[in-house]
Amino acid sequence: MKLSYIAKETEKCAGTNGFKSWGRVVNSLEKAYYNSYEIEAIAENTKLLKAVTAPFDGKAPYTSLLNYLKANDMGHKSKKLYAMVFKAFGKRDGLELNDEGVPCRRGTMPGNYHPNKTILVPVGTPRSCDPTSELYWSM
Repeated sequence: MKLSYIAKETEKCAGTNGFKSWGRVVNSLEKAYYNSYEIEAIAENTKLLKAVTAPFDGKAPYTSLLNYLKANDMGHKSKKLYAMVFKAFGKRDGLELNDEGVPCRRGTMPGNYHPNKTILVPVGTPRSCDPTSELYWSM
């Protein structure tokens, strides 16, 4: 199985070795629309991963994490997951929370360098949908 970029980046996190196939775990999360920030926050949360793998005495199947997240109201775009992402990456990446509690990065539109004209872009926004990216304006 060819690992995705995020699977390669997160497979060395402490709790990921508790799964039979971390690549399949990441693949199932990506299919459920979790973005790279969310997946990395999950991979770095060893307490969460231990809770998922504990019933399996060693190696959990790849579906166990997704089922656990859904059962504990930590689905894609949930407030609990947003809190995990902000806690893990808020300081490192200079993230801010918008009015809905979504972690965002602050950016300016290309060619617009006035410091008061910045906007908040939710993390995980594809470049083609990000108004602060050159790709967005080149389409």
